[in-house]
Amino acid sequence: MKRSEISVLVVEDETSLVNVISSILKITGIKNIDQAINGKNACQLISQTPRKTYHLMIFDTDCPVKGDGPRILEYARSLDHNPELIIASSGQEDNKKLWSGKSEANYFLLKPYSILELKKIIESHFPK
Repeated sequence: MKRSEISVLVVEDETSLVNVISSILKITGIKNIDQAINGKNACQLISQTPRKTYHLMIFDTDCPVKGDGPRILEYARSLDHNPELIIASSGQEDNKKLWSGKSEANYFLLKPYSILELKKIIESHFPK
């Protein structure tokens, strides 16, 4: 699937960071980007009717509301959404192992991560 055809959900509680991430995604050619500022908003977007399929979720593990991060991701998986998952955390490196196991994450980025790291993941996983 081409980048211009995929849908992405960015879950991040820091408004400035969600805007930066969205800008990076647009630069790589992704056009359909939804944003959620907390877990409650993310769950609403994931379960909206008619259901929208997200091909990629970029998820801040520290987002507030609606339980912890693994529960939100399990919720997304339970609704037959099977997106590629990029987990971003400002926690310790040990969180990588914990999150990767609980969420079946495809990628884990330790904050602060570089724009190039995110861009490289997008470009390697989704063709132009």
